[in-house]
Amino acid sequence: MSGKNFESSSSLIDKVSIILENIWKAIKSIITSDNTVDRKQLSPPTIYPLNLNGTIGQQNWLKHKNNLNNFNELEKFVKKYPSFDWFADRLDKVKSVVQELNEPEDFDASATSDIANSTVKVAKQFMGAIQSCDSMIKNSSNDSKAANELKNLIENYLSGFGIQKMNFKPGDSYEDWANLSMNAPVGTVKTNDQSKYNKLKEINIQPHYFAYVTGSGKVKQIYFGGSCTVYKFEA
Repeated sequence: MSGKNFESSSSLIDKVSIILENIWKAIKSIITSDNTVDRKQLSPPTIYPLNLNGTIGQQNWLKHKNNLNNFNELEKFVKKYPSFDWFADRLDKVKSVVQELNEPEDFDASATSDIANSTVKVAKQFMGAIQSCDSMIKNSSNDSKAANELKNLIENYLSGFGIQKMNFKPGDSYEDWANLSMNAPVGTVKTNDQSKYNKLKEINIQPHYFAYVTGSGKVKQIYFGGSCTVYKFEA
């Protein structure tokens, strides 16, 4: 082996050694004192999509109910902005709905489906509030800054118990929206521009969805809450 090749090989070995050393340091950082891996550091635990089937059912239910009851930030907002008393009334109603959710008698696919639908009912209570906030922001009202804060807090609360928001934009195909089967209100605007036909003109409320695991192990989504305006062609 030539000196040049030897130096190249030696350099490569040094680099590999450094990489392996860094990997070992990373592994040691997530090893607990009893030599077991701290899985919380490997991947954040999540119970979503919601699965109440079998032995993990009760544990996941308790976590889910706790997430539904996490009103702390929304309560702080209500105290901070007395002028949003309309939202305070809405929040009280949501709390009542959550309190009425009882632990399932059996933890199976049927229980998961029932709780998923009840969860969506809770989330639907906030769709009108989100639209009200958007209206304040759009009209640059005196409360627009607070409205934007509230909207973000609501979305954070919803995402805390597994509700996700979609991201449609003006100009997107209405067909993709319709395929969600939300049975949501759709407004129409006439246009003589054929290129705009069946395209979204405006999104009043973004669609949201909740995912859960069926008895067969498949993930199913419940879509809801969307409201939009669509272009309809008229020559």
